[in-house]
Amino acid sequence: RSWHFMLNRQVPIAHGPGRQPTSGSKFVTIRADDDFLMSYATEMDGPPELGARNFRNEPKSHCSWGSPSDLPEFGGDAT
Repeated sequence: RSWHFMLNRQVPIAHGPGRQPTSGSKFVTIRADDDFLMSYATEMDGPPELGARNFRNEPKSHCSWGSPSDLPEFGGDAT
């Protein structure tokens, strides 16, 4: 819903919509004034029962839906 709201207002979307594998929350990250990044996200899932997890530094580790990103930290190309 937030993604459509931002698209309709031509707000630059940096990442998302997507789902964070680490927390399970759904998100969309936008570029605000002065290249400030803001993320809108849903509530997170509870901690896993299995303990700590490790994630490789690859796009699927930052978004389990595989949403595009222009952020280099998340495997995207900076605009």
